[in-house]
Amino acid sequence: RESFTLPRVGPFVSGISWTSNNEEYLKPVNGTAIVNQPSALAGDQIVTLTATINYKGFTDTKSFDVTVKSLAPAQYSFEGDLAELEGAYGSGKSTGNRIDNQGGAVTFTDGIIGQAVHLDGTTGVRLPDNLITTNDYSISLWLKPDAFTSYTTAFFAGANSSTWLSLVPSMDGTNKTRLWGTSGAFFDNGELDSRIPQGEWTHLVMTVDGSNGNTLKIYVNGELKLDTVGFPRVFTVAGETNEFALGVNYWDTPYNGAIDELKVFSGAIDADAIKALFDAATAAE
Repeated sequence: RESFTLPRVGPFVSGISWTSNNEEYLKPVNGTAIVNQPSALAGDQIVTLTATINYKGFTDTKSFDVTVKSLAPAQYSFEGDLAELEGAYGSGKSTGNRIDNQGGAVTFTDGIIGQAVHLDGTTGVRLPDNLITTNDYSISLWLKPDAFTSYTTAFFAGANSSTWLSLVPSMDGTNKTRLWGTSGAFFDNGELDSRIPQGEWTHLVMTVDGSNGNTLKIYVNGELKLDTVGFPRVFTVAGETNEFALGVNYWDTPYNGAIDELKVFSGAIDADAIKALFDAATAAE
């Protein structure tokens, strides 16, 4: 996952040079193997590094296969705690009624798989910073709202209080589910045709492709429901730390309901991967 040092001098002061058969993911540069992790969609990649050893006119080569681990998603299954499933990212922490408030306590309830975190409308979960740092990403989660209040967020993230995105189960004025955001001007085109149901589990996936017109796609229960462009670029503000939370933002009434199987991906995952996430969870019910 991390770049590493390559030896440049061997026995008897022999010289060693390095080449890679796939510099997209592993590139030797001045004695360092520079790692560029594949996206979650691309998966792990096996790259061959070849060392060429030169000593007094004699040359030999030695090859090594290196597995470059993909950017696996941050996964929170909420099985009685707020830990990240693989331990690759930090645990969540309960908050008060705003993203920047201390305190609060969460409980756990029956989930779509195992257990889920339950928020009672007075508290939320602060997730680790910088789960996303580019403009290509996907967010997958299951929601089971107990109640609806205007502007209440289920998932909130961004660089600061003026550059953010928010998944709102019931938007003020329309009573429809919306992913909206701002990086100077509000983006209101991420609204579904209806509101997700109360008291039932719904699978929502939002993908953003920053290299393709900042395309936003929203999937509901494995099916594409919205495809639009121009979503704000909220995770690449110079000098800012990206914040993430469940159920709370800086201003509004916290979420009241259950959340389960949160996954945050680097890269916009495709329709087949999204359908597989939905099928895996429903098969486990």
